[in-house]
Amino acid sequence: DKSPPEIIYSIAKKSNFVISNDTGPGHIAALSNSPILFLAKDNAISKSNLSEYKNGYTILGDTMKSISVKKVLDFLNKKKLIDK
Repeated sequence: DKSPPEIIYSIAKKSNFVISNDTGPGHIAALSNSPILFLAKDNAISKSNLSEYKNGYTILGDTMKSISVKKVLDFLNKKKLIDK
């Protein structure tokens, strides 16, 4: 009960960018329409869950451990979502 949905949503709404994994709080944050990057396992469930957000980006990996910080930073720079 430390992160109720309305708190997650209000924080995300005030955020310039959100990074989350494919969980309930991530989906609540995505509803705020702030840009969001989901980190998730490469499977049919994640692909179907994460394709609906117009403000969303995804990085999929065989495992969560396979998604390195470097990979995330490279993605964010390539998409011009952050400055180096």
